Amino acid sequence: MVKEESAAAQEAAAQEGAAQEAAAQEGAARVGIWLVLNLVVQCCVS
Repeated sequence: MVKEESAAAQEAAAQEGAAQEAAAQEGAARVGIWLVLNLVVQCCVS
């Protein structure tokens, strides 16, 4: 019984970690896109 609960808790923690990692990657992608767009705008303006 205890082992099953421990395994479920570990699986939940792993899923949460994966979700956090995906969010971090998405955030990094958004920053990258913003930087590229900002660079393009600066080139066009100047």
